[in-house]
Amino acid sequence: EQLYWLAAQGRTEEIHAWLEQFYAHHVALLRRGVVNRDVDPDNYGVVGDRLLLLDYGELMDDPAAIRRMAADTRPFAHLSDVLAQTIRPEAAEAFAQRVRALFQPESVRAYWPTPGLVPTTCSWSGAKT
Repeated sequence: EQLYWLAAQGRTEEIHAWLEQFYAHHVALLRRGVVNRDVDPDNYGVVGDRLLLLDYGELMDDPAAIRRMAADTRPFAHLSDVLAQTIRPEAAEAFAQRVRALFQPESVRAYWPTPGLVPTTCSWSGAKT
């Protein structure tokens, strides 16, 4: 809801600040060894200047499930569609791809707190790493 309200007010800079918080939130989760499989902005709220996860039912810490998520483009396409209602479509798509990149093996390994939990060689999206 916050994104739509900001868009209706023409507050583009605040939308981009909110998106940076959204991205930072996902990085912080990875650093804790958890991902939120549901990247829908509607699952977040804002209190003051803080971003809050309202629906935490899709949090997971299973590397195999994270690999499956990385291969599934649907959550990120939905993210792009939602954001395209508030910012330029090309900016929405670029941001969705940036979030999707967090779930790729290089990023997961870079942020994951327990070395060795995420294998160094495994099949992600059909590609060997």
